[in-house]
Amino acid sequence: TLEHFDTFRNLYEESKYEGEKILAAQISSGGITATIFRPSILVGHSKTGATLSYTGYYAPLFFFATLRQQHPFVTRLPFIIPYVRGATLNLIPIDHAVRLILAIAALPESRGKTFHIVHPHPPSVQCIFQESLRYLGYRHIYFVPVPPWILHGIEKALRISSYLFGRYGKRIKAQLSDYLAYLTDTHSFS
Repeated sequence: TLEHFDTFRNLYEESKYEGEKILAAQISSGGITATIFRPSILVGHSKTGATLSYTGYYAPLFFFATLRQQHPFVTRLPFIIPYVRGATLNLIPIDHAVRLILAIAALPESRGKTFHIVHPHPPSVQCIFQESLRYLGYRHIYFVPVPPWILHGIEKALRISSYLFGRYGKRIKAQLSDYLAYLTDTHSFS
């Protein structure tokens, strides 16, 4: 059943919901039978990391990679990163999602059903970003747990001050609001 209780975190999520509503109308009118797959956040290939998009999860990593490339000394500086305790990031590599979707779609009993292609116990935001930043060469990362309202306050302050940082500021401002909801997410699909 297609239900929606909160606001959408971004236009991408809203477009998926609207598309599924159109599909549900076609199904209920008897026009078609469909199997619906709802993957969590798709990321690059599990072995190579290759991706075609640098939005979502990749936006902050792209920022840190660009910063490191332009100013290599920053990897030696300490970074304090606020996070919400219990927040998780439900990521799935594109090749795993495709393999699961193809396997489920091949089953006759899957017709007309909806499947969530998600990690039942997703890793914490802290774990994901700690490992990702370590991979990029950052060694002095300090994660500080904060309540969600503080993270939202930091987002507002960064949004206001982004005008001072030129092109970095534009990138920060463009990504913050879309991505903040994921950094505070404690939902589980298990």
